[in-house]
Amino acid sequence: MKKSILIIFSIVCLMGFSISCTTSEIPEWTAEGRIWFTSKDTTSFTFALYPDSASKVIEIPISLAGNLAGNDREIKISIASDFRNDSTKYKILSPTVIPKDSSNGYLKICVYKTANLNNARDTITFAIENSDQLVTGLSSYLKNSLIVYSKFVKPDWWTKTATYTLGRYTEMKLGVVFKVLGTITETPLCSDKAAKALNIYKLNKYCTDNGPFYDYDGELVKFAYGY
Repeated sequence: MKKSILIIFSIVCLMGFSISCTTSEIPEWTAEGRIWFTSKDTTSFTFALYPDSASKVIEIPISLAGNLAGNDREIKISIASDFRNDSTKYKILSPTVIPKDSSNGYLKICVYKTANLNNARDTITFAIENSDQLVTGLSSYLKNSLIVYSKFVKPDWWTKTATYTLGRYTEMKLGVVFKVLGTITETPLCSDKAAKALNIYKLNKYCTDNGPFYDYDGELVKFAYGY
């Protein structure tokens, strides 16, 4: 009986060893070199941040999983949906590649400041496709939309809390924030109370010295509501 158990145990061990070896011989799916957009979030761009520019190049990052190569590998890009206004002008800067010895690349698009972007945003959606050199990876990351505009867009930090201090969001107000602080990616309502008070002071002083400014409905632009 003990001998039979020992034989069975040995067979099971051999089977496990065999399966392990077989699995290790299967190449990883990344070895082929698969690509996708690094983020599936929509890419937004506004010429409001670059008032003196007639065109701008936007870079959308692309990631590679797999072996690196000693040469540039071209990525095939297509337009997944193009609902743009006929007046909107853009150009994909070719070729789009994963550079040699790298696991990252960029889709580069040159967009032009056209008059229609003063009135409405425009959207172009790009897609990564299989090519002779690279194949697609994560299916939910194969498309990326670019939104272009010439005016300011409400930033994520302008929440209800920010509205209590800064008042309701308007493009005019955000323009003042950019003029005074040089950025709209970071909130002027920092955690440091002294720094926050200084920012609010600067915003209101700019309005006093250069205004008065009025919003689209005739309301006077000012900050520190409820502050």
